[in-house]
Amino acid sequence: MINIDRNNNMYDYILTSNHYSGDVETIYFIKDKLTRNQFEGYLIGNAIKYLSRYNSKGGEIKDIKKAVTYLTWMVDHKNEKVM
Repeated sequence: MINIDRNNNMYDYILTSNHYSGDVETIYFIKDKLTRNQFEGYLIGNAIKYLSRYNSKGGEIKDIKKAVTYLTWMVDHKNEKVM
């Protein structure tokens, strides 16, 4: 299971934006709709996206932290047992 630690402010950049609201965390919804391989691609793709643009938006640390979040979720995902 992907670990969402509400006490870790690194996740705030992705999870607590004003445009995300609802009863289900978006990351869980996406995971449920994709195959295992598709979800891994989604996580890696988002990490690449944030790393590739960290210098161009003026918020270098913010985008690096977002990339780290997606990579952390990838580690959590890879540590899950495949049923």
